Amino acid sequence: ACVSGLLQRVTEAAFGQRRKMLRQSLKSLGGDPLELLAATGIGWLEVLIAMCALRLLQHWKVQMSLADVRQFMSFVAALLVASSLAIPIDAARMVVLFDQTPQQALAYGAEYFISATFSFLIFTPLLLSWSYQPFPKGVKAWVFVGSMLALAVAGWAALSLNAVPQDRLLFPLLPIVVVCALVAGLGGASAACAVLTMVLNAMAPASTSISDTLLRSFFVLSSALAGYLLAVMFRERERTATELEYRAHHDALT
Repeated sequence: ACVSGLLQRVTEAAFGQRRKMLRQSLKSLGGDPLELLAATGIGWLEVLIAMCALRLLQHWKVQMSLADVRQFMSFVAALLVASSLAIPIDAARMVVLFDQTPQQALAYGAEYFISATFSFLIFTPLLLSWSYQPFPKGVKAWVFVGSMLALAVAGWAALSLNAVPQDRLLFPLLPIVVVCALVAGLGGASAACAVLTMVLNAMAPASTSISDTLLRSFFVLSSALAGYLLAVMFRERERTATELEYRAHHDALT
Protein backbone atom coordinates (compact mmCIF):
# COMPACT_ATOMS: atom_id res chain seq x y z
CA ALA A 1 0.00 0.00 0.00
CA CYS A 2 2.87 2.36 0.83
CA VAL A 3 4.60 1.68 -2.49
CA SER A 4 1.29 2.08 -4.35
CA GLY A 5 0.70 5.42 -2.67
CA LEU A 6 4.20 6.63 -3.54
CA LEU A 7 3.80 5.58 -7.16
CA GLN A 8 0.46 7.40 -7.32
CA ARG A 9 2.08 10.59 -5.98
CA VAL A 10 4.92 10.27 -8.49
CA THR A 11 2.51 9.81 -11.40
CA GLU A 12 0.32 12.72 -10.35
CA ALA A 13 3.28 15.07 -9.89
CA ALA A 14 5.07 13.99 -13.06
CA PHE A 15 2.11 14.23 -15.41
CA GLY A 16 0.76 17.34 -13.72
CA GLN A 17 4.05 19.01 -14.65
CA ARG A 18 4.00 17.44 -18.12
CA ARG A 19 0.51 18.81 -18.83
CA LYS A 20 1.62 22.32 -17.85
CA MET A 21 4.43 22.11 -20.39
CA LEU A 22 2.15 20.65 -23.06
CA ARG A 23 -0.36 23.48 -22.56
CA GLN A 24 2.41 25.97 -23.32
CA SER A 25 3.39 24.20 -26.54
CA LEU A 26 -0.27 23.93 -27.69
CA LYS A 27 -0.70 27.70 -27.46
CA SER A 28 1.03 27.99 -30.82
CA LEU A 29 -1.95 26.22 -32.41
CA GLY A 30 -4.35 28.95 -31.31
CA GLY A 31 -7.51 28.53 -29.29
CA ASP A 32 -7.95 27.47 -25.68
CA PRO A 33 -5.03 25.27 -24.57
CA LEU A 34 -7.27 23.38 -22.12
CA GLU A 35 -9.71 22.47 -24.88
CA LEU A 36 -6.85 21.44 -27.15
CA LEU A 37 -5.36 19.39 -24.33
CA ALA A 38 -8.66 17.55 -23.88
CA ALA A 39 -9.01 17.10 -27.65
CA THR A 40 -5.67 15.33 -27.89
CA GLY A 41 -6.88 12.63 -25.48
CA ILE A 42 -3.53 12.38 -23.71
CA GLY A 43 -4.83 10.38 -20.74
CA TRP A 44 -4.40 6.91 -22.24
CA LEU A 45 -0.91 7.75 -23.53
CA GLU A 46 0.14 8.91 -20.06
CA VAL A 47 -1.08 5.62 -18.60
CA LEU A 48 0.73 3.66 -21.32
CA ILE A 49 4.03 5.45 -20.61
CA ALA A 50 3.67 5.01 -16.84
CA MET A 51 2.84 1.30 -17.11
CA CYS A 52 5.67 0.67 -19.56
CA ALA A 53 8.15 2.46 -17.28
CA LEU A 54 7.00 0.49 -14.23
CA ARG A 55 7.20 -2.80 -16.13
CA LEU A 56 10.77 -2.06 -17.23
CA LEU A 57 11.79 -1.01 -13.72
CA GLN A 58 10.41 -4.27 -12.33
CA HIS A 59 12.00 -6.36 -15.09
CA TRP A 60 15.42 -4.76 -14.54
CA LYS A 61 14.98 -4.99 -10.75
CA VAL A 62 15.61 -1.30 -10.17
CA GLN A 63 15.38 -0.33 -6.51
CA MET A 64 13.74 2.97 -5.58
CA SER A 65 16.85 3.98 -3.63
CA LEU A 66 18.98 3.99 -6.84
CA ALA A 67 21.89 2.75 -4.77
CA ASP A 68 24.56 2.60 -7.48
CA VAL A 69 25.40 3.74 -11.01
CA ARG A 70 23.94 0.60 -12.59
CA GLN A 71 20.62 1.16 -10.83
CA PHE A 72 20.61 4.80 -11.91
CA MET A 73 21.41 4.01 -15.56
CA SER A 74 18.69 1.35 -15.62
CA PHE A 75 16.23 3.88 -14.16
CA VAL A 76 17.08 6.46 -16.83
CA ALA A 77 16.93 3.84 -19.60
CA ALA A 78 13.47 2.73 -18.47
CA LEU A 79 12.19 6.31 -18.56
CA LEU A 80 13.71 6.96 -21.98
CA VAL A 81 12.33 3.77 -23.52
CA ALA A 82 8.84 4.30 -22.07
CA SER A 83 8.68 7.98 -22.99
CA SER A 84 9.90 7.30 -26.54
CA LEU A 85 6.51 5.73 -27.26
CA ALA A 86 5.14 9.29 -27.31
CA ILE A 87 7.11 10.34 -30.40
CA PRO A 88 5.29 8.27 -33.07
CA ILE A 89 1.96 8.14 -31.23
CA ASP A 90 1.70 11.85 -30.46
CA ALA A 91 3.04 12.79 -33.90
CA ALA A 92 0.39 10.67 -35.62
CA ARG A 93 -2.30 12.19 -33.40
CA MET A 94 -1.21 15.75 -34.23
CA VAL A 95 -1.40 14.95 -37.97
CA VAL A 96 -4.88 13.42 -37.69
CA LEU A 97 -6.47 15.86 -35.23
CA PHE A 98 -4.79 19.17 -36.13
CA ASP A 99 -3.62 18.66 -39.74
CA GLN A 100 -0.01 19.37 -38.80
CA THR A 101 2.77 18.73 -41.28
CA PRO A 102 4.98 15.68 -40.55
CA GLN A 103 7.82 17.96 -39.43
CA GLN A 104 5.58 19.90 -37.04
CA ALA A 105 3.99 16.71 -35.76
CA LEU A 106 7.39 15.19 -35.03
CA ALA A 107 8.36 18.36 -33.16
CA TYR A 108 5.30 17.98 -30.94
CA GLY A 109 6.09 14.30 -30.47
CA ALA A 110 9.64 15.20 -29.44
CA GLU A 111 8.28 17.79 -27.02
CA TYR A 112 6.00 15.17 -25.48
CA PHE A 113 8.92 12.75 -25.18
CA ILE A 114 11.22 15.30 -23.50
CA SER A 115 8.53 16.64 -21.15
CA ALA A 116 7.44 13.13 -20.08
CA THR A 117 11.04 12.06 -19.42
CA PHE A 118 11.73 15.39 -17.76
CA SER A 119 8.73 15.13 -15.42
CA PHE A 120 9.43 11.58 -14.28
CA LEU A 121 13.15 12.26 -13.90
CA ILE A 122 12.55 15.30 -11.69
CA PHE A 123 9.69 14.19 -9.49
CA THR A 124 10.42 10.49 -8.95
CA PRO A 125 13.68 11.11 -6.99
CA LEU A 126 12.14 14.17 -5.32
CA LEU A 127 9.31 12.11 -3.82
CA LEU A 128 11.21 8.88 -3.17
CA SER A 129 14.87 9.60 -2.48
CA TRP A 130 14.36 11.33 0.89
CA SER A 131 12.89 8.05 2.19
CA TYR A 132 16.25 6.37 1.62
CA GLN A 133 18.68 9.07 2.68
CA PRO A 134 18.96 11.33 5.73
CA PHE A 135 18.81 15.07 5.49
CA PRO A 136 22.37 16.50 5.44
CA LYS A 137 23.79 17.62 8.76
CA GLY A 138 26.19 20.28 9.94
CA VAL A 139 27.97 22.31 7.30
CA LYS A 140 26.39 20.32 4.46
CA ALA A 141 22.91 21.24 5.68
CA TRP A 142 23.76 24.95 5.69
CA VAL A 143 25.36 24.71 2.25
CA PHE A 144 22.29 22.92 0.89
CA VAL A 145 19.83 25.44 2.35
CA GLY A 146 21.99 28.35 1.17
CA SER A 147 22.24 26.87 -2.33
CA MET A 148 18.48 26.42 -2.56
CA LEU A 149 17.93 30.01 -1.46
CA ALA A 150 20.51 31.23 -3.96
CA LEU A 151 18.80 29.23 -6.70
CA ALA A 152 15.40 30.68 -5.82
CA VAL A 153 16.74 34.25 -5.73
CA ALA A 154 18.63 33.79 -9.00
CA GLY A 155 15.53 32.36 -10.66
CA TRP A 156 13.42 35.26 -9.44
CA ALA A 157 16.03 37.72 -10.71
CA ALA A 158 16.02 36.04 -14.14
CA LEU A 159 12.23 36.31 -14.33
CA SER A 160 12.37 40.03 -13.59
CA LEU A 161 14.34 40.63 -16.81
CA ASN A 162 13.13 40.79 -20.38
CA ALA A 163 12.47 37.55 -22.27
CA VAL A 164 15.65 37.72 -24.39
CA PRO A 165 18.33 37.40 -21.64
CA GLN A 166 16.34 34.93 -19.53
CA ASP A 167 17.60 31.85 -21.34
CA ARG A 168 21.22 32.99 -21.00
CA LEU A 169 20.83 33.26 -17.23
CA LEU A 170 19.71 29.65 -16.91
CA PHE A 171 23.20 28.26 -17.54
CA PRO A 172 24.91 29.92 -14.52
CA LEU A 173 22.39 28.08 -12.32
CA LEU A 174 23.86 24.66 -13.21
CA PRO A 175 26.73 24.87 -10.64
CA ILE A 176 24.14 25.35 -7.90
CA VAL A 177 22.47 22.10 -8.92
CA VAL A 178 25.87 20.38 -8.76
CA VAL A 179 26.52 21.75 -5.24
CA CYS A 180 23.10 20.52 -4.05
CA ALA A 181 23.85 17.07 -5.51
CA LEU A 182 27.22 16.86 -3.75
CA VAL A 183 26.01 17.92 -0.30
CA ALA A 184 22.50 16.37 -0.30
CA GLY A 185 22.66 13.53 -2.80
CA LEU A 186 19.76 12.61 -5.09
CA GLY A 187 17.26 14.42 -2.91
CA GLY A 188 19.25 17.65 -3.09
CA ALA A 189 19.69 17.44 -6.85
CA SER A 190 16.00 16.71 -7.40
CA ALA A 191 14.97 19.60 -5.10
CA ALA A 192 17.22 22.00 -7.03
CA CYS A 193 15.84 20.78 -10.35
CA ALA A 194 12.29 21.20 -9.03
CA VAL A 195 13.07 24.87 -8.39
CA LEU A 196 14.47 25.14 -11.92
CA THR A 197 11.23 23.60 -13.15
CA MET A 198 9.22 26.33 -11.42
CA VAL A 199 11.43 28.95 -13.05
CA LEU A 200 10.94 27.21 -16.40
CA ASN A 201 7.15 27.27 -16.01
CA ALA A 202 7.24 30.95 -15.07
CA MET A 203 9.38 31.72 -18.12
CA ALA A 204 7.08 29.82 -20.49
CA PRO A 205 4.50 32.63 -21.02
CA ALA A 206 7.30 34.83 -22.38
CA SER A 207 7.46 32.64 -25.49
CA THR A 208 5.07 30.07 -26.91
CA SER A 209 7.58 28.76 -29.45
CA ILE A 210 7.89 24.99 -29.24
CA SER A 211 11.62 25.27 -29.95
CA ASP A 212 12.04 27.48 -26.85
CA THR A 213 10.13 24.95 -24.77
CA LEU A 214 12.25 22.09 -26.10
CA LEU A 215 15.54 23.90 -25.42
CA ARG A 216 14.58 24.92 -21.89
CA SER A 217 13.28 21.45 -21.06
CA PHE A 218 16.42 19.86 -22.46
CA PHE A 219 18.57 22.17 -20.32
CA VAL A 220 16.78 21.22 -17.09
CA LEU A 221 16.82 17.56 -18.14
CA SER A 222 20.59 17.72 -18.70
CA SER A 223 21.08 19.50 -15.38
CA ALA A 224 19.09 16.82 -13.58
CA LEU A 225 21.05 13.99 -15.22
CA ALA A 226 24.38 15.61 -14.36
CA GLY A 227 23.35 16.25 -10.76
CA TYR A 228 21.93 12.75 -10.26
CA LEU A 229 24.96 11.04 -11.76
CA LEU A 230 27.33 12.99 -9.53
CA ALA A 231 25.21 12.23 -6.47
CA VAL A 232 25.11 8.49 -7.22
CA MET A 233 28.83 8.32 -7.98
CA PHE A 234 29.82 10.14 -4.79
CA ARG A 235 27.47 8.00 -2.71
CA GLU A 236 28.92 4.84 -4.24
CA ARG A 237 32.44 6.16 -3.60
CA GLU A 238 31.64 6.89 0.05
CA ARG A 239 30.11 3.44 0.50
CA THR A 240 33.19 1.79 -1.03
CA ALA A 241 35.53 3.85 1.17
CA THR A 242 33.52 2.91 4.27
CA GLU A 243 33.63 -0.77 3.35
CA LEU A 244 37.39 -0.68 2.72
CA GLU A 245 37.98 1.06 6.04
CA TYR A 246 35.88 -1.53 7.85
CA ARG A 247 37.79 -4.39 6.25
CA ALA A 248 41.11 -2.75 7.06
CA HIS A 249 40.20 -2.78 10.76
CA HIS A 250 38.33 -6.08 10.99
CA ASP A 251 39.66 -8.38 8.26
CA ALA A 252 42.08 -10.94 9.72
CA LEU A 253 44.29 -10.77 6.62
CA THR A 254 44.94 -7.06 7.09
